[in-house]
Amino acid sequence: MSKAHMLADPPTAPIQGEDEAQKARELISAIAERIVARGLEAPAVLFLELHKPLAFILGQAAIVAAPLWGLFLSPEEIESACRLLGSRQSVEALIERVESLSAEQRGRSTR
Repeated sequence: MSKAHMLADPPTAPIQGEDEAQKARELISAIAERIVARGLEAPAVLFLELHKPLAFILGQAAIVAAPLWGLFLSPEEIESACRLLGSRQSVEALIERVESLSAEQRGRSTR
């Protein structure tokens, strides 16, 4: 098996319909807002960037870390977050949302 094949995203179930896509965007925003509200932008982005190539494993690790996620999310959101973290595209969307919310917050605090 080639290294390129091993590093490719494992097959995941595509998001079905606009309703699920909207729920995914809302969850990403909710997670990002809670990260920024607690001032954890830098460690969260660092963790996500470092583990983006291992997105599938990150999704599985999120299941193990469910008690920690419980500080930020409801049980239903934890389940959805685990699914989202299994996708590189979702991880990138979460990073972008955290960075944009952090920039907005810095912009408001400097005024």
